[in-house]
Amino acid sequence: MPVRKQIDGNTRSIVGEFEFDETPEQVWNAITNPDEIAKWFSLRARVEGKVGGAIQFDWKPLFDFEWIDRITVWEPNKRLAFAPTAETVAREGLDYICDFVITTAGGKTKLTMVHSGFTTEAKWDEEFESYFGGWNYELFSLEHYVKNHLGENRRILWVSLNYAEHNIENPYNRIADSKEIFTEKSIREFKPGDRYRMNLCPNEHVEGIVMQLEPGGHDQFAGTIDNMNNGLFRIGAGKRFCFAWLALYNQTDERAAHLEKLFQEKFKNSLTLPA
Repeated sequence: MPVRKQIDGNTRSIVGEFEFDETPEQVWNAITNPDEIAKWFSLRARVEGKVGGAIQFDWKPLFDFEWIDRITVWEPNKRLAFAPTAETVAREGLDYICDFVITTAGGKTKLTMVHSGFTTEAKWDEEFESYFGGWNYELFSLEHYVKNHLGENRRILWVSLNYAEHNIENPYNRIADSKEIFTEKSIREFKPGDRYRMNLCPNEHVEGIVMQLEPGGHDQFAGTIDNMNNGLFRIGAGKRFCFAWLALYNQTDERAAHLEKLFQEKFKNSLTLPA
């Protein structure tokens, strides 16, 4: 698979490998240009393109989360690496390297990402699985963007609820077991490669191919959206929150607002908090 877990002695890493017809310059631009990053990864980004510069990813308001690291390697069109600041390492105890390497062979551009530095200690299991689940989707999103939508604007239509105050763990189960989201089966009954269809209203629907199913750990469902300019559909969860989004390309504001309202209504019952 393009994204995998790797164990070397008492350390473990997340490794992703992809090939593109696009040039090294185009792939480099996709992973370092803040405007391009927002078309496949975080909602906003900031990049100081130099060794020692800051690199920042921001998902607010979808998630109350910012990721800020320092750039340790900056070799245009060849290699980008970043790691936590000394203050972050001291505060959180997690010291890693996230390394993107671009090479060429046989007329193809190869991108290899290695996120290393996780020990095999059980106390880091949850952290490691969380990063793996995130990269598994986000690198798929990068590949999908570069190969299908390079230069096109992305619009995220989303719904998210936090269950932390309601003593409910693993809220993904509320969606995974639901028979009301998809027309034929629950998420648990799908497998990668299956076709899915989700009706939003009598004259609007979302359909495509299931690409990812990650039960347990970092629960996740992802698929293409064939009938909306080849967008992406994602459902994910943590221990106390659950979210779903449609990542659409080159949609008008009016069309996006219409679909977002229908999408949020569709998930209202499955994501609703207890009274």
